[in-house]
Amino acid sequence: MFFLFFIFMFSNLGGVSEDSSFPFYQRIIFGFYSFIEYVFRFLVPSKFYFLNPFPITPGDSLPFYFYGYLLLTIIVCFYIFINIKKSKYIVLYGFLFFLLNLILVLHIFPLPRTIVTADRYMYLSVIGASLILIWQIDQIIVSRSLKFRYFFSIVFLFWIIFLSIQTFNRTIEWYNTETIKASVFEIVDKGQKKNDSSIFNLIEG
Repeated sequence: MFFLFFIFMFSNLGGVSEDSSFPFYQRIIFGFYSFIEYVFRFLVPSKFYFLNPFPITPGDSLPFYFYGYLLLTIIVCFYIFINIKKSKYIVLYGFLFFLLNLILVLHIFPLPRTIVTADRYMYLSVIGASLILIWQIDQIIVSRSLKFRYFFSIVFLFWIIFLSIQTFNRTIEWYNTETIKASVFEIVDKGQKKNDSSIFNLIEG
């Protein structure tokens, strides 16, 4: 992983300057944002975009709601901490597997990219998240009654149907180059409706 990181950095030398990089505190907030986004996309995989640009350009102030991702990160860490105290180390292992495979793309290190998140970075890390989810579901089912297990099975069936529909929709969006770019146009349209020129400028860049 670190080897690939250095290859990426050296292949993009000259792509980042101090003027084009976000300040450290903003990169930290983007790190919290990216982390929670990856968790959310794992749990509720919906509305994926071909391109996920930064919400601002370097030099702009950060939207206040982004600081809420710090609180969400604390909640996730609290969940991990509680399970570690109960000696449920499988949760710690899954969390570290998830985090360590994302840590280099959470913007703590300034990289020559105009995207804040990318779904391809999750391909390996979701193994750790899946481990936690499967374990947690097992813990819930084992400790409940038979009626609850039937109810949970029905909910799980609808969840599988939802994921199947999402998978089918993705095959439509990724049918060819034009359908893939359509999601980018949707981002531009949203930015223009909000009079947000930063999104459009980042996409143009």
